Amino acid sequence: MAGTGPNRNRRFGYAWLGFAAALAVHVLDEATHDFLYTYKPAVQAIRARIPFLPLPTFTFGLWLSGLLAGVALLVCVSPLAFRGARWMRLAAWPLSIVVGVFNASLHMLSSVYYRRWMPGVYSSPLLLLAALFLFVSARSQKTGAARLAVPDNNQPLPRLATGVAIALCAAKFLLHAVTSMRNYGYFRDELYYLDMARHLDWGYVDAAPLVAVYAKLALLMGGSLAALRMLPALAGAALVVLSMLIARELGGNRYAQSLTGLAVLLCPAVLWAGSLMTINAFEPLYWMGCILVIARFLRTGDSHLWLWFGVLAGLGLENKHSTLIFGFAVTVALLITQRRREFLKPWIWIAGGIALALFLPNLIWQVQHHFPTIEDLRNVQREGKNVVLGPLAFVKEQIFDVGPILFPVWLAGLIWFLRERRWRLLGFTFVVFFVVMELEHAKNYYLFPIYPFLLAGGTVVIERCLALRANWTRAAVAAVIVVASMPLVPLVTWMLSPEQYIAYGERIGVKLSKAEVAHAGPLPQPIGDQFGWPEMARQVADIYHSLPPAERAQTGIWAGNYGEAGAINLFGPQYGLPRAYSRHQTHW
Repeated sequence: MAGTGPNRNRRFGYAWLGFAAALAVHVLDEATHDFLYTYKPAVQAIRARIPFLPLPTFTFGLWLSGLLAGVALLVCVSPLAFRGARWMRLAAWPLSIVVGVFNASLHMLSSVYYRRWMPGVYSSPLLLLAALFLFVSARSQKTGAARLAVPDNNQPLPRLATGVAIALCAAKFLLHAVTSMRNYGYFRDELYYLDMARHLDWGYVDAAPLVAVYAKLALLMGGSLAALRMLPALAGAALVVLSMLIARELGGNRYAQSLTGLAVLLCPAVLWAGSLMTINAFEPLYWMGCILVIARFLRTGDSHLWLWFGVLAGLGLENKHSTLIFGFAVTVALLITQRRREFLKPWIWIAGGIALALFLPNLIWQVQHHFPTIEDLRNVQREGKNVVLGPLAFVKEQIFDVGPILFPVWLAGLIWFLRERRWRLLGFTFVVFFVVMELEHAKNYYLFPIYPFLLAGGTVVIERCLALRANWTRAAVAAVIVVASMPLVPLVTWMLSPEQYIAYGERIGVKLSKAEVAHAGPLPQPIGDQFGWPEMARQVADIYHSLPPAERAQTGIWAGNYGEAGAINLFGPQYGLPRAYSRHQTHW
């Protein structure tokens, strides 16, 4: 067979030697450009923030001799590479990714970020090419490597319920467009994100960089409340389609797809996230994109799909850092199922490299600024800012937030995933993620992005259970979900005025729980923090312009938090106010 036998072993041997030579050139490049002068301060800064991270420092002699000894070892074992030793092929994958691709990419991206040539950057393209050649050459001789059996992976996918998808997307978008701009104004965090958009960067104290890009799009459209809220509405519509595609990938026909879209449309947690321009509106898109890729991989056995997982996970990390926990859950789920064999193939490692490369700009920013996000998380924990729930209260909160009527749906999906050997990876992903979030005392909404794929699994179960029953039973299930979900819709959208909202909640006996200890007031924080910003800017303007001209020229505006600063910076120009300053979060 072409590409196997002695020729393939010879190619692997030459790739191994080429990698060793490129690494030797890279070491000499670093040594002649004083690499340790840059490395040591970076390590010391990281240790100061994360003392448990085992990052060593070296003297120049120890560092150079150790690396050259490593290069010599690679050369000494190269005869085994020409013989096709299997352990060397397995070792070549992490070696090429970590020592080659990651190392070279870090040097090149650092040079771009710091706008100067970093030590080792000149040889990095050569090392990158050699690492990729070694990675590709390390493929096993057995081209027909055994896969986990997938009985029907050649069966065609069910047809997509296109008409239903379009209708549900339109309903989702119009629901938010009509309700999120009627009775309220800018949310505190939205004002903060608009300020971020005016100062784009690769990172922020308490957020990943993509949220500023979303806000920048809103600014380009004028920065109005309508322009801002249009973006999460579109994201919510996209999530409906994505969830229906997951149901289709799981084997769901038209009814399961339609019921999935309907459930996601009416899910209180999803409605809440889609009503404000925050990170939470976009997070489910990246996670469910990853789940769609996993579902297709489980259906087809095509390991190349992990590359798309890497792309989506990397973008998800640039959207919100909690994607790290999602990725951890997927990794653990792989290790405890038979899909752990994927770690013996190159594609999942390449996917990890892609995700890391996409996340690297923000990671470099964190290192450069001494990991402010970790410091912020520690401050939140130390100050007891968030409400901490016990295990039973945490589960109860999740059931209510996702929708009591939808609890049997996503629970059926979870049980089905855990029972079915093919889909077990998806079930364990949720279980691991849920346990980690509960142990870390996460806010209730941190789990919202993961539920759509459980709803998709549950609707597939419902479709199969009703397959031999009368058609009216399917309509009845959909009607029950709609009727039982409707009472909560006014509480998670902004369709009611504040007075009507409070009265309605009292009438049905429901009050949304608070996520932060300090919050007080009859309205939930996402609603309460949408009032008073234009009025505050006008009051500040009155005081500012009442000052004598000489004093006014020397006067600045100091805001107590990022919401106040954002309000001054958004509404202030029309009153002739200068830019506001604050020591809160990224404003500092």
